[in-house]
Amino acid sequence: MLQHVVVGDVVPALLVLSLRGPLCAFVVPAPLGRAVAAVPPVAAIGLWAASLAAWHVPSVYDAAAAHAVLHDAEHASFFVAGMLVWSQLLDPLRRGRLGPWASLGFALALLTAGQILGNTLVLTDTLLYPAYAHPEHPLAWLSPRTDQDLAGIAMMVEQALVLGAYAAWRLRGSLRAAPAPGLASGRHPLAS
Repeated sequence: MLQHVVVGDVVPALLVLSLRGPLCAFVVPAPLGRAVAAVPPVAAIGLWAASLAAWHVPSVYDAAAAHAVLHDAEHASFFVAGMLVWSQLLDPLRRGRLGPWASLGFALALLTAGQILGNTLVLTDTLLYPAYAHPEHPLAWLSPRTDQDLAGIAMMVEQALVLGAYAAWRLRGSLRAAPAPGLASGRHPLAS
């Protein structure tokens, strides 16, 4: 799970953050930039959530774990979906499609979708991925349920940290731009 959250969330966030502004025009081919910019926010969230949900269906997950080509496709879909949502959140082309509060709502929608899967992994009494129960599995020293619980917790903590940091950054900029009540007139808000 740590590999998946890094490939699908952390790396796309850092890549998009590093390519904001004029640098994006030099690194990203114009047709690709236009194609990413044309993806509506709701479609980006939908693709991200669908990728996350589809690859965590137990039979699909086990197939990806057993076949390198499927595992590579899984990682590619996590990465592409991550690039799409972080392009919406960080707006590297400065389109201004999402304002500060809409981007916070977008981040909350991502957090909610991810938390549903994380909670499912942690709260279910069923072992969802039987492949982890085999004694030759690299993490065989963990019980399969503990492994599943840790995967769900890793997903929830990573998303809370990354999206929480984004929200703090976004709120900091929004709150700094807005004058405090009563200060616009030069009066302190607690003064009578």
